Amino acid sequence: MDKQETKIAAFSFTTETPQYVLIVDEINRGNISKILGELITLLEPDKRLGMPNGIKLPLSYSPEHWFAVPSNLRIIGTMNTADRSIALLDVALRRRFTFEELMPDKEIIKKIIGEKGAPGDVIDLTIKVFDNINERLRYLYDRDHQIGHAYFLDVKSLNDLRRVFLDQIILSFPVINLPTPSF
Repeated sequence: MDKQETKIAAFSFTTETPQYVLIVDEINRGNISKILGELITLLEPDKRLGMPNGIKLPLSYSPEHWFAVPSNLRIIGTMNTADRSIALLDVALRRRFTFEELMPDKEIIKKIIGEKGAPGDVIDLTIKVFDNINERLRYLYDRDHQIGHAYFLDVKSLNDLRRVFLDQIILSFPVINLPTPSF
């Protein structure tokens, strides 16, 4: 951000310029237009600093200051499609981001907790719990309601698995109204 009279961005990047990543978790939960504003235009690869059509735009609350997005910034937005709020995403944002589905993956659990020193029997049990929960969720709901592998990435012992199962899975799911049994 700088005070700039010109709208033409002049900046040079080299192969040695550090690369940065900005991760916006649950990007679909907010009002994208209000959150990003004019930044949506600046996200386009050809509008970034150092690019042929690079531009700077004035900040809406401080018009004497100009803002631009550098070409060495990658932006990753995560979202959970189970709540279907992806349908609310602005068309302009859809044009500027690539949407890549990442489904739950037990191989990631095996690799990560194995590297962290979890014993083989704990790895096997963790995978079995993960698979059984997701199989049941697919049966009861659909594939979009499965739990992700990230819940299990810190499991190194049976107690860790118990804690994840109770604190992060059982207690995080909404209460389902089940019929009252008749006696």
